[in-house]
Amino acid sequence: MLNKRNLLIPAAAALMALTSLPGCFTGIESTPRITQADVDRRNSHSKTPEQMLLSEVRAEPFAAWTHGKKLYVTDSRIAVALTPSSAAAELTEGSVLDYRGMNPSLTVMGDSVADLLFLTPQGHTVTYRTEMTPADLRSRQEVFVPYTVEISLAESAASVMTGRRLWILTPHWHETDGSSIDRRKFVPVTVTGVTAGNAVFPLQVLFTDESGSTYAVYITADTESRSGRTFHHTFSMTDPRKKYPAVSDDNWDNITRGKVAAEMTRDECRLALGAPDEIERNTGISNTSERWTYENGVYLIFENGLLTRFLQ
Repeated sequence: MLNKRNLLIPAAAALMALTSLPGCFTGIESTPRITQADVDRRNSHSKTPEQMLLSEVRAEPFAAWTHGKKLYVTDSRIAVALTPSSAAAELTEGSVLDYRGMNPSLTVMGDSVADLLFLTPQGHTVTYRTEMTPADLRSRQEVFVPYTVEISLAESAASVMTGRRLWILTPHWHETDGSSIDRRKFVPVTVTGVTAGNAVFPLQVLFTDESGSTYAVYITADTESRSGRTFHHTFSMTDPRKKYPAVSDDNWDNITRGKVAAEMTRDECRLALGAPDEIERNTGISNTSERWTYENGVYLIFENGLLTRFLQ
């Protein structure tokens, strides 16, 4: 025969265990609601000042577009994106389109779509068909017209960047005429302005180096882009040199020029040339060697962590 006392003991223990669990387990009411604002606030705490600088620079939602809004044409190929016309064929890189309004239209299948109307510098009207209904268009946070950049986007970026002293992280600069030139990286520059960029990177950042010469780089305003051309991949708001006090002045000068020299460490070479495409390691009885290979034919050979031979 079962002892009733023995049955009561496990039941009492189970009840005590349940009442000791955290309140969030007992129901949805005790779990605080997490809003998108909370998520954004927490994410902002983990971002660097460089990642935050352009966080408010973005294209205007279509609902905010007004007559006179201007789009910079980045390529004459815009003609193929517009409704065919002689006026569209006249547009070239550097032309500015003046927004004149939206018209509802019907496709050959009878579907309702929104047409955007623009005035060209010659005073002619050109049309871009969005393939969206007017209602869908009004709800969009961003409307992309191929081969154009919203001038307001560049003006917004200029308002937070112009006059700042920054350190440029890339050696790939541009002359003011757009031609590419390799210069130094990790050196101070002063931003003098931001204008509309090109079809790939919508912002052209103009700056002067320490000699007073003017150059430019092209970046995206999208802080989440993986293109490597965001503000935080291109500029630092603090001197990178201070992060590497153990690097000698001679080696740091090599790094800023994208050069390597014998006896440089692997970390110093990585700063100078970036990550290699391939690493081969060999471990012997008394030493360890590595061969780093880059896609442009450059290779580095390290013995016990120091550069001994290279082709650059």
